[in-house]
Amino acid sequence: MDKYVIAVDIGTQSLRACILNQRGENIDYVESKYNKSFYTPSSISAEVDCDFYIDYFVSSVKQLVERQKDKLSSVVALSVVTIRDTIVFLKKISQNGEKEKYKPVYNIIHWADGRRASEDFCKLPLWMNIALRLIGKYSFIKRAASIGRTNWMRENHPDIWKETTTVALLSSYINYRLTGNLVETQACLLGHLPFNTKKGEWDKKGSIRAKVFPDVTDKLPPLIKQDKPVGYITEEISSITGLPIGLPVYSPGTDKSLEQIGQGAIHDTDVSISLGSAASVELITDKYFESEPFVPVFRSAIYGKYSPDYQVYRGYWMLNWFAHQFAFESEWEKAEKNGGNIERLLDSMLDETPVCNDGLYMIPFWGEGISSVGARGAFIGFNDSHTRANIYRAIVEGINYELYNGYLNLKKRGRIRNTTDLYISGGGTNSDKICQMVADMFNLPTHRGCFVDASILGAGIAAFVYEGVYPSFEDAISKMIREEKVFVPQKDCHEAYIGFYKKIYKGSLKKLYSRFLTINRL
Repeated sequence: MDKYVIAVDIGTQSLRACILNQRGENIDYVESKYNKSFYTPSSISAEVDCDFYIDYFVSSVKQLVERQKDKLSSVVALSVVTIRDTIVFLKKISQNGEKEKYKPVYNIIHWADGRRASEDFCKLPLWMNIALRLIGKYSFIKRAASIGRTNWMRENHPDIWKETTTVALLSSYINYRLTGNLVETQACLLGHLPFNTKKGEWDKKGSIRAKVFPDVTDKLPPLIKQDKPVGYITEEISSITGLPIGLPVYSPGTDKSLEQIGQGAIHDTDVSISLGSAASVELITDKYFESEPFVPVFRSAIYGKYSPDYQVYRGYWMLNWFAHQFAFESEWEKAEKNGGNIERLLDSMLDETPVCNDGLYMIPFWGEGISSVGARGAFIGFNDSHTRANIYRAIVEGINYELYNGYLNLKKRGRIRNTTDLYISGGGTNSDKICQMVADMFNLPTHRGCFVDASILGAGIAAFVYEGVYPSFEDAISKMIREEKVFVPQKDCHEAYIGFYKKIYKGSLKKLYSRFLTINRL
């Protein structure tokens, strides 16, 4: 008899819920686009009500359960993955002798929130200021401190901060709402909080990170390993979703880590790329190394391993930006008649332009990165022959150049000599042309699976392994992942891309960085 897992991905733009069998087949799938992504009290803020994601979870899972009632008795677990660095402020309200209960004291602050604590407010010890200046990381750490939601709350809402007894990531808050247990797993530790990802534990009070994010260490939830359930579905959640009472709930990792699992990229010779709204390149290793000093990596969903990554924060969202700025009304109408995918329609423009795009290229910092604070995007190399098709190709090539740049940096930092295969997932993989461009850029055989939503599949694989249905990730992947296509790199295209990268793209941001900072001060 088949066994099943319900996997839920709480993403930036939508929530996806899926029921998978042990062969990795998509039995049923519900995608709920958010009516509003964020509640924005100001132009740079990103907040939602604390019931926002739970309401979408209940609605989506209830649809699955109602349509698949006959399979419920064979569902072995619920596996949930959420967006990262999204913070909830809670107050403990339980009485003596009761199970601990909490209530939110503020809205959920989303990872895209742009509000900052003033750098003057984020004071560091003198010795630390001197040491950071000596190693050239003073501005970087001060910026990280200002980004921290806890510092922003302490400065701007001291009354709410005083009321806060627990600071939770969205992942741990979802764990609490589903199971009654406010716990976090080691593999979900990624955000502006004092934690030690190398050891998989919260930092002690005297640590550097605890000084960057002060008055937080006593407000963090307990940690458990990702190979254990965070708890079991409560009677309350069962009554509104139809999920069985007592169903084990797993929080096995971050979205990017689970994408790696869902791609099958679990060996140290594998490269993983997400062509999603936030594009990224990841490796998986037994050893801990940071993509940049003081930038922690996340722990893999595979216990004992790490997943160093590099992100282009706006990534393939930029194609959506292009469509809204440059697509003709007739193209929108045609796309609507054919399923509403405007990017798929515009994909044909890649046939109108050559490799390296007649010299027009893009620096893809529509959202500043961790190491590129204050950076902006730019199109460089226009002449009078260029058209909107060239702008479209410049976006795709620019994202890929920056991912390649991050890949080389990861290899250098980790002293990794040999990578043999590249695995891709995310919305950009709907385009054969984009997949081939990635293969050509990286000069690696590029594997695309049948299941595009790799984080969902990865969450399902992790739950099947941790529930003992499969003895290992290797075994689960061999049974649950089916390859749809391999893109073989074209030598002439690769040579053209690498020549352009080395002679033109590489170093472009560094040359323009001071100009961008000047623009930001105007």
